[in-house]
Amino acid sequence: MENSTSLTVGFQFQTRIRLAENSVFIGSPPQPVILNLDTGSSELWVNPSCATSDLPHLCQSLPVYVHSKSAIDSGNRMNLNYTHGVIGQCYGEYYVENVTLECMCCFKFPFRDTILIHLAQTIKYQEFGVATNSSRFSMGMMGVGFGEVGLVTGYFNIIDGLYEQG
Repeated sequence: MENSTSLTVGFQFQTRIRLAENSVFIGSPPQPVILNLDTGSSELWVNPSCATSDLPHLCQSLPVYVHSKSAIDSGNRMNLNYTHGVIGQCYGEYYVENVTLECMCCFKFPFRDTILIHLAQTIKYQEFGVATNSSRFSMGMMGVGFGEVGLVTGYFNIIDGLYEQG
């Protein structure tokens, strides 16, 4: 059990670093987004309000998703209303878009070559939120908590999408 916990912590730490290195892209064509990884929620949302962020300079330096640059018309939109404990709140609209997750993995073996592997997975027609108003957040959020195939969120979250589309 102890090894399992260490592995999970290591994965979360590695994923947090990867997310900060532009490894999440949304749109057609893909647009880079920087996201916090949240293991306690199931929501994927982007574009916090920098004016009400705890770190406005950081927020303003990050890329912004622009729906009008995408070739996909998501059609039916629902309202996003997300609260993250005492950290902050986010309001906006849901859209449907292709989401690509990328990982550059480097394996260095003692006295041997270094192996670099590039992994990428695109989730087609993934539902996600675009903030129109938020407080205290400096970047969007990618929740990897249970979505349970739409039972918690009302739609397939990022984990459900990865499972369903392989």
